[in-house]
Amino acid sequence: MLYNRANLGFGPAVNRAAARAAGEALLVLNPDCLVDEAVLQRLLDVLEDEPRAGLIGAVVCDAGGAPDPASYRRDPLLRRALASLLGGRGEGVEIGAIPDRVVEAEAVSGALMLLPRRVFERVGGFDEGYFLHCEDLDLCRRVRDEGWRVLLAGDVRVLHG
Repeated sequence: MLYNRANLGFGPAVNRAAARAAGEALLVLNPDCLVDEAVLQRLLDVLEDEPRAGLIGAVVCDAGGAPDPASYRRDPLLRRALASLLGGRGEGVEIGAIPDRVVEAEAVSGALMLLPRRVFERVGGFDEGYFLHCEDLDLCRRVRDEGWRVLLAGDVRVLHG
C-alpha cells in the first residue's frame, strides 16, 4: 500500500505507484473495478501476442452491463467535437459499436490499462498536469506518438463502479 498525504490526482498517484511496482507490465486499475484472474490473463496474452502493443484497454461496463463509450474512442479533436455537437458531416468523437475482438484504438478508458513498463517509462507516465479526467486520452496519444499501438481487447469486459 502506498499512502499519499494529499490527493495528488489520478495520474500523479499512478506514477508514484508505478515507480515502486515490480514487473515488466503495469496494470492501471480503478479501485471500483472488478476483475478476475481470467481477465488479467487475457490482457497479458494480448500483450504477448501483439509485439507493438504499447497499451491495452478493456470494455468497461456499468453494473447493468452497458459498455462505457469511453472504452473505445477517438481523440477529441476540435473538428470532431464540432461535428458531434453540430450534427454535421464528418467524423465525430464517438466511434459507435464496440467490437468484440482485439482492435486498434486511438484511446481507451483509463479505468483499466495494461502497459509494458518500458513503454510507460518511455512516455514519462501520466502527465501530472491533469488532476482528473483526460489524462488517459493524453497517455494514449503519447503512446501512439512513440510508435506503439493502443489496443482495445473488445472481448474483455470489466465491471466499473
